[in-house]
Amino acid sequence: MKRVLIVHHSSKISGAEKSLIDYIEIACRLKFHNFRFHFVCPRGDLYTKLCYYDVVLDTLPLKRLKRTKNILKLARDVIHIGFINAKMYYFLLKNKIDLVHANTSTSACYSILAVKLLNIPFIWHVRDIRESYL
Repeated sequence: MKRVLIVHHSSKISGAEKSLIDYIEIACRLKFHNFRFHFVCPRGDLYTKLCYYDVVLDTLPLKRLKRTKNILKLARDVIHIGFINAKMYYFLLKNKIDLVHANTSTSACYSILAVKLLNIPFIWHVRDIRESYL
């Protein structure tokens, strides 16, 4: 059985989260027997909604990252990202995860180092639209 970890940084439910819930609902309804879904997100509305599905839920203190020119806030965020990646590294090992799906760019920041160190396949779902990208 393949173990898939889905990482999401937010607990509120809006567009990206609704799409993710639809994905999980379809996967559970079709009973993908060869896959076991694990989910990491902060506690809140999304976590509560996912309790109704056949997924393994866990929580980490993920937060929304904001652009800043303040060097102290930037340093705090970099340290936080490193701390979460260290926790993610042990989570991936302990649960023998075969694939990681980051549902947003922020979620990718929280998992990319651990995934690359363990050489686990990684899906980065880019949902963020920034004016500077256009």
